[in-house]
Amino acid sequence: MNISQGFATPLSNTGSFLNPPLNPENFPFAKLSCLNPKPKQKFISRLDWLQGLLTNSAEQFDFVVGELSNVFKDTFGEDQGYFFEGKAFQHHRISDRGAMVFWNILENGDRDILIMLPAKFLAGCSDVYLLRRFILFLSELEFRASRVDSAIDDFTKSIHWRLFDDAYDSGYAHGFVNTHFERDKKRRVASGWSYYLGDLSSDRYLINYDKSAESDGEIDANRLEARFRRKWAKSSFKILVDSCNSDKDFHQALVELTCSTVDFYEERVKEGTTSVIEKIPLQWWVDFKNLVGAEGITITSGRTKTSIENTLDWFENQVEASLAMVENFLDKTTDNFCEWLMDRVESGRRKLKNLHLNKVDSALFQLGVNDSVSYKEVMEGFF
Repeated sequence: MNISQGFATPLSNTGSFLNPPLNPENFPFAKLSCLNPKPKQKFISRLDWLQGLLTNSAEQFDFVVGELSNVFKDTFGEDQGYFFEGKAFQHHRISDRGAMVFWNILENGDRDILIMLPAKFLAGCSDVYLLRRFILFLSELEFRASRVDSAIDDFTKSIHWRLFDDAYDSGYAHGFVNTHFERDKKRRVASGWSYYLGDLSSDRYLINYDKSAESDGEIDANRLEARFRRKWAKSSFKILVDSCNSDKDFHQALVELTCSTVDFYEERVKEGTTSVIEKIPLQWWVDFKNLVGAEGITITSGRTKTSIENTLDWFENQVEASLAMVENFLDKTTDNFCEWLMDRVESGRRKLKNLHLNKVDSALFQLGVNDSVSYKEVMEGFF
């Protein structure tokens, strides 16, 4: 399928032109000049990062790289070896605008491929119709997404980090546990700011930042950007594929993804009751979602975890601190921590029963991998 042929759709179709105007009372941090812009207020949604893996033949591989060049109007450099995120690749190529294609050649001649498409590369496709066709093309090749970023550029600058921060301080922010604010004083333009909602080590979080400073004035907007990784990325990519397969607006799918990471509401005891709790949405968040067209979706982290993955989670959450304590103690005595730990593992091996081994086999079967692939590689989406 050559996706480079088709009817052109203007890039402006990815934007949402807003009418009626914003309510200044709900957006106290918006600049007055932005509350009455000419001719209309405007938000634009963006697919800001796409990364994942696929396996195909040498002929398909050449075709995929060719389509990347054609659709996004970029040129890839020479083939080289590369080392990426702890995994060695035999080959890689980098485009002029920073897209990367890594691959290993399997014994049967097929390619294991990692594709990484940053915002600057994705912006090379000015035709939404072709972008949707390309996403469907990847889906047909059983593309396994490991990172998806979606974003909303707010040219009215009505959404500001102080709104999020006030909601968090008041206990009205839901969907994440951490926030922090950063100001960048190194840029040539007026120093920018970034407000992070969620743990940056997690697989799903939100950033609100000054895109004008980040882009050196090229995009004069406040950006709201959601980042999904690993299992969340797979679910996010499926939502994009579903929107491309239906009449649903692609812009709406992107803004719904962006707004799905968090929610802002106050919990109150329902009037006339003593224990029924109702959720009262914060009006500024309701107004914003209505304006950008986020009607609301439910996004999940994908498949149910296997029993052995639950065991790994329990070990990481409950035992790590105890292990560190034992290591600290043994390092201050004559005992060797590594030898002690290996003795414990060897003792555990003698206690393994068929029940435990069956859980391992079942987990590998459910994940669709063989026993030569590491758990870390599975979780990072390499295979």
